[in-house]
Amino acid sequence: MKLKSLGLRTDLITLSETSEVRDKGDYMVIRTDSRPHFFWGNFLVMGTLPGPGDFKKWTQLFQEEIGPLSERGFMAFTWDDTSGDTGVCSEFLENGFSIERSRMLTAGKVSRGRKHNSDVTVRVMESEADWESYLEIHFEPGWEYGSDENQRGFLKSGMDEFRRLVDAGKGCRFGAELNGTLVGELGVIWDGDVARFNNVGTHREHRRLGVCSTLVYEVAQRLLLDKGFKTLVMEADEDYHAGAIYESLGFKFTEMKTCLQYYDKSFFT
Repeated sequence: MKLKSLGLRTDLITLSETSEVRDKGDYMVIRTDSRPHFFWGNFLVMGTLPGPGDFKKWTQLFQEEIGPLSERGFMAFTWDDTSGDTGVCSEFLENGFSIERSRMLTAGKVSRGRKHNSDVTVRVMESEADWESYLEIHFEPGWEYGSDENQRGFLKSGMDEFRRLVDAGKGCRFGAELNGTLVGELGVIWDGDVARFNNVGTHREHRRLGVCSTLVYEVAQRLLLDKGFKTLVMEADEDYHAGAIYESLGFKFTEMKTCLQYYDKSFFT
């Protein structure tokens, strides 16, 4: 498949390094056997929008390519489209699937946001203590996919995966320090002159202080001016406020990414 979607193409920067990616012609299979219950490390990219009769076809295909629902506890699909069109997905929704949409934003230059915090220091995350901070920064009480222990395990596996990218020279993580404490962080992966932001987070006790805005701006400036990247790519949930923060810095809406996701809550609790 020759992907039209910039979001999917930049997803593959990471996935091609951490997962098995198989191109089947009219669909792609993404498998991450080291993280078998990570939805967006184990999914199908379809070449067309969902249509009549695709519920049975796609769910059977998922179980053949990724694994039985009884073992995985979830199914996840996306398709190579940039418009946000959901196609004909009523049968999926009737059987417990939900539609997940995110906005892909791009920038070739950025400007300071009105909430820029000059007390925030941005630096590369390198030490073991820095990486341990990743777990605390991204931890959210009341995680819908399981217990606190499950969430910490999920975060740890994602952190370990990204560290392999850093060690291979494919990415970097930057931290935002306030009063000597890391309170925010983000990752960046790259290919050619394109850099994709990854998993931007601010510690729950340090939000609304301009940490995210300052961190993203400072990192974007370094990538564009010091590293010579031409295009920065950011993903934001359709209804989450972070998208407005990124747009205030100069990121512009480029395309919509649409997914179908099902999971059995009892499997993850």
